[in-house]
Amino acid sequence: MTRGGKREGAGRPLGSTKPKTKTKVTFWLPTWLFRLLQKMPGSQGKIVERALIGFYKLRRKGKA
Repeated sequence: MTRGGKREGAGRPLGSTKPKTKTKVTFWLPTWLFRLLQKMPGSQGKIVERALIGFYKLRRKGKA
């Protein structure tokens, strides 16, 4: 499958060679919790990530 348009350099650039560090997920929340999350400043993903790490005291494998 070719990428790009008719002109040299046209079209969507190739992706990064770095491995993905995050995975997109979909899950259900109670409506009241979702509304609170929407009102919070910042990225909803980062808020959920920090909450899970803090609540469960999680650490990445291989990290001290």
